[in-house]
Amino acid sequence: MTRPHKRPTILSNNKLIPRLYLLEFLISLVLRSYLVTSQISSDSFVSIPDHLVSLAALEHLGYNSETATRIWEYWTNWPPGEPKRETDDDGFLFIDVVEGHLDNSPDTYAENDAEWFHCMNLYGINRELQEEIMDPKLRSIRLTESTKSYCISAVDTISPSMKQ
Repeated sequence: MTRPHKRPTILSNNKLIPRLYLLEFLISLVLRSYLVTSQISSDSFVSIPDHLVSLAALEHLGYNSETATRIWEYWTNWPPGEPKRETDDDGFLFIDVVEGHLDNSPDTYAENDAEWFHCMNLYGINRELQEEIMDPKLRSIRLTESTKSYCISAVDTISPSMKQ
């Protein structure tokens, strides 16, 4: 298991900062100072699965166990022929299957938190990521996108950390 630092890297194209540091980053902007510690604790690192195309990777991206298992079974039981997976020659990306899971799911732009939780439960987003997304301090940022767009942005933000 790889353990890179959780520190945010770059905020670009209005994408989210890695979910574990979004709140800390916003606080540091408001206070116009950065958090300074004399030692680095083990909480400063996040565990990343060794195999990036795996059931563990799906759970790392924020899916609950049941949904991660369903997506993983879909991926591993891929029928032969076209289209091909990335593990096949000239195949498409695992992340496309991961995000494609949300394609036909309901969506909301509502300010009603209950509707957001309902959609995220249907998507199979785990409780930890739901709580981070629904943090009241981040409400104004969250409401700039729909539930589905925000969840896809969260997955997009987390997935590059798996490539480092």
